[in-house]
Amino acid sequence: MPKNSTDGNQNSAMRSPAAANSTLTNSAAERSEQNLDAVSQNSTLENSAEKSPYGILDEIYHVCLDRKLNGESALSYVASLYAKGENAYLKKIAEEACEFTLACKDLSRSELYADVAREGFGEHRADEPRYDVIYEGADLLFHLLLALAAHNIHPDALLDELARRQGQSGIEEKRRREK
Repeated sequence: MPKNSTDGNQNSAMRSPAAANSTLTNSAAERSEQNLDAVSQNSTLENSAEKSPYGILDEIYHVCLDRKLNGESALSYVASLYAKGENAYLKKIAEEACEFTLACKDLSRSELYADVAREGFGEHRADEPRYDVIYEGADLLFHLLLALAAHNIHPDALLDELARRQGQSGIEEKRRREK
């Protein structure tokens, strides 16, 4: 996600897939006007998720699909990444994974050493390394959803794969792959 973690289109246009699909027939100008109206009515993912019958992962995934098909890169962070091409959003996944890793390391260090001096990166809450892990993890998950939407793979497919693996020994599973 961009460092301010907001995208006028992305955060405000969280709506059911049916509502997202209704914009498919609208002109770009109408979509822009709708998106601006949505920004003023509902500017956070939390509010949208509370009002939606869909889970937040599903909501974000469908917004990404909508931006892939209808987004205007000047108005939408997601559409701008799609317009730049696959390398742009794949680089964001790598960047966010690195920031998540550093945030985890900072949290571990702060748990071991109360007086540790943390390196600052991104826009985080001062002296709240746990929040940094959550913030960067959310950025990583968001960009992963964007990449999944690019390939029309619903996040439930990942959850299904995790469920399939549940109860299996990771060591045994890896041994089976090596043969």
